Amino acid sequence: NPDGEPTIWCYTTNRNVRWEFCDPLPQPVHCVGSWGSYTSCDALCGSGRKYKTYTVTRNAQHGGYSCSYSNGAKHYADCTTSCAAPTVSIGNPLTRVASNTVDFGFSVKHSVACGGDCLTSAWSRRWMVKIFATVRKDGVSCSSYGAYLPCKLWDDFRDDTTHPSQLLGLTTDTGALDPGTYVIEYVAVLNHYITRQELSRTTGTHTFSIERGCESILPSASSDSGVENSELTKYVLLSADDFVRAPCDKLHDVRESIFRKYDTNPTDGVLDYDELDRAIREQGGDGYILKVWNQIRPLRLSLGHFMEAIVAPHTCASSESVQSVSFKSVVYPSTEAGRETTRKDCAKNAGAMAVDWGYGPKNPPKSGDTVCVFVDGVLFQVNEPKNTAPPHSKDHHSEVAGLWTLTKITDKRPVVGAIGDVQPSLVAQFTFDTEREIGDTVRSDRIFSAAPLASGEKARPYISYSGQHISACSGASGGQCIVARGDGFNYVGDSLGGAVAFSAWVRVAESSATTLIEFSGTDGQLSNSFTLVMDCSSSACTLRASYDSVGTGGNLAKKEISAPMRQWVLVGFTLSHNAGLKLFALPGDSTSTTTASHPSWPKDTLPKLPNIKLFSASRGGGQQHIDDVRLYAGVMDMEMFFIARDCGRGTLCAMRAHATPSHRRVVCVFTQVKGAKTGQPACAGALYYDGTAIDVRASMDLAGVFFEFRDTAWEEKSFEIERRAPAVNGNFDSKFDTVVLIEGGLKGCAAKFSSITYMDRDASYTPYSEWLYRITTKNPDSDDANEITYLLSPQLTFRTPWMSQIEGRVLAGASTEGVRNVRMCAEFDTFVTRTPATEDFQADVEYENLAAFKSVTHSNRAQTSTSYVVTDGDDAGKISNVDANEHIRINLGSWASVSTVEVCHKRLESSATSMFSAHVQDYDPGKSTYFGHDCLMDSVRDVCDETLRGQ
Repeated sequence: NPDGEPTIWCYTTNRNVRWEFCDPLPQPVHCVGSWGSYTSCDALCGSGRKYKTYTVTRNAQHGGYSCSYSNGAKHYADCTTSCAAPTVSIGNPLTRVASNTVDFGFSVKHSVACGGDCLTSAWSRRWMVKIFATVRKDGVSCSSYGAYLPCKLWDDFRDDTTHPSQLLGLTTDTGALDPGTYVIEYVAVLNHYITRQELSRTTGTHTFSIERGCESILPSASSDSGVENSELTKYVLLSADDFVRAPCDKLHDVRESIFRKYDTNPTDGVLDYDELDRAIREQGGDGYILKVWNQIRPLRLSLGHFMEAIVAPHTCASSESVQSVSFKSVVYPSTEAGRETTRKDCAKNAGAMAVDWGYGPKNPPKSGDTVCVFVDGVLFQVNEPKNTAPPHSKDHHSEVAGLWTLTKITDKRPVVGAIGDVQPSLVAQFTFDTEREIGDTVRSDRIFSAAPLASGEKARPYISYSGQHISACSGASGGQCIVARGDGFNYVGDSLGGAVAFSAWVRVAESSATTLIEFSGTDGQLSNSFTLVMDCSSSACTLRASYDSVGTGGNLAKKEISAPMRQWVLVGFTLSHNAGLKLFALPGDSTSTTTASHPSWPKDTLPKLPNIKLFSASRGGGQQHIDDVRLYAGVMDMEMFFIARDCGRGTLCAMRAHATPSHRRVVCVFTQVKGAKTGQPACAGALYYDGTAIDVRASMDLAGVFFEFRDTAWEEKSFEIERRAPAVNGNFDSKFDTVVLIEGGLKGCAAKFSSITYMDRDASYTPYSEWLYRITTKNPDSDDANEITYLLSPQLTFRTPWMSQIEGRVLAGASTEGVRNVRMCAEFDTFVTRTPATEDFQADVEYENLAAFKSVTHSNRAQTSTSYVVTDGDDAGKISNVDANEHIRINLGSWASVSTVEVCHKRLESSATSMFSAHVQDYDPGKSTYFGHDCLMDSVRDVCDETLRGQ
């Protein structure tokens, strides 16, 4: 600037303006950009593409250099996503099948394609996994495969000839069974999501045989019922006393109430395994079969399947016309007017649950057929009709169509209890084979018990093992066996208490001696032991039990019995405080029985013998094979061992020991017809009782703990309710004390006692305390002063709940008169928003379908049996008819804010206006025609959805 000012002047081309203020020329700004990281591969599995993006963080200016790529430009590259092949597992790997259908429990899993089991997955990518499977009879060359054996196509492990489709049909195209060995060959292929090219595969085979006879386990569904989980539904309902005793015209109402009683965790219209297990146990049934079914495939019983299955108590007529079995008599004592069980019948049927049935004239069992009888889902008895009557059980057979056929069973198995109960419980079982729940029981240094943990048992027992002593059993069954060794095998498990029973299958061998079991311990200066020895010379065997107390000199007691040579024998003993010792030897190939009793056996000995050793060989080690070893706690009935001997040593028989029979039992009978489909099993609910109190329950209000139970004695004079003090660190260290005395007996042998005045106040004081209760039934005194005349029920665990009572006064407006149906709400303080106005509840309320799976009643009683479909969640499923002047009512079962009521209904014309109204109120109006507050119809949302068949 010639004037000396700091501002820059620039020379211009304007002749009139030679100089002017100006800025200096800017420096060039170059573009700045870079490539980002590559994205993940776009292929779920296999080859795909990935890309990286160019991002410009500064654009070029004032003549600066431009970037080589534009902002957002992408560069692609090839990539590969590694995926494992699908995993195929078999939940029910049967090797022997004796029915027209079978559920092997195949499962195919892939985390990427299916998110779980591909056979049930709803993922859109599920089609990436394809399953190709065939079933072929061994020795048959198949050029093509079809819908039936001996060359059957079984893709996706689904069979269109059966229902449900996961069952594999095993018949030929004529409906016949073709016994023999069959091979399942399967390939599970993982395909590319886009190109459909194969990426990986899993192959495998499973071999099984089709045999004449009966399945070991009743399937959870019958292929002829048309309803999924039909046999599971029967089992739940026929174990429920409310259903078995229900009036025949109220069965649907009772059935729905039973389902809703247990559909609580969550209330979703489906009973899962935990809810089903709770239902069976609360109803007094055996939960073992549920565990077996759940291992085959996870149990899920929907409300629809529960309501549609055909089932009725034995006192009501069956609607199943093709059912060939009808029950004539079932042991289920009653005190109902007109159906009272006499005292004579009460005494006759005690300890012997009998079920008697007949066959229809259209399809009686024929020669070559097999009658299968299941108790609580486990095979109980098998019979093939014969021309002559059986010599030993003629009273259980009848002549049907010229053949002697099984028409009655008697189940004398005692009720199984928990650890600490008088009732027996299976504590340990050593089969030396593979077990369904834990796999191979023989490990490198231990042999684990194959039995499920008994109630109250803390850990799975095992015996220490060093190898070399397990081998195949001699004979045609039994799998693997153990042989004795010099120093034996140490047993590790919970204490067995004061009553115990032991059994083992032993193949006796000459010139050998084996200590099958030894209990030992010290008491001060004394060393005590109790042993069971199988001692065989060259011509005879002796089973000897002895109790020695070293330090006092001598053998305090000894009992010997003879056992046959060179064959399998079930041997063992029972030992209890009052009954003393009983030895038994039951040959497997005959009905002969050898027992010896010693009622004056030294009492209170077992608690002093905590150490247990098994299978010590003192002579001829390795010659005697030992199999299916069982240890029981509690007072054992010999009937259990007779049943075990009659069953034999097979895998099925070993598995049957896992059942835990309770008071209520479900008997199912059907005929396995050779060359034709089986049909549905006919089932009945029965009751095993022995005079002890059953259905023991405890509940609490602010006054104390109240009790209810069902009395099954017929000559009782009084009852005692006994209680054990709370557990300390999970252990009950105290003894039972009588807390309630109930003088007098109840009528019959099935009367229910519900306490009104008898209660236990002490147990209600401390929340979360845990107590044990049992009911003692006292019968008249016997002439034998040594006889115990009272009976003890199984124990009931009760935890004291937290309970409180709020008292106050409610004012409704200015009225001084009582006002009905005033709603009062209460909430725990931790769920209330902490504001100055503490009565304000949380605002983050979730909106949900409050009516889902809730109970529905129909004003027309003829429609009540199907009204449950209104809230079953299936908009495209079944519907309930509501005619003019009729209504349905949904009980929401809880307080809630109802904002919208949506109804899916069928229209005659899609353009028609909905002709119904909806109402909401806080209480059940009963038969009143006042339905509550009207809901306003939203015409905008009153639309026709063609995807739901014009509804």
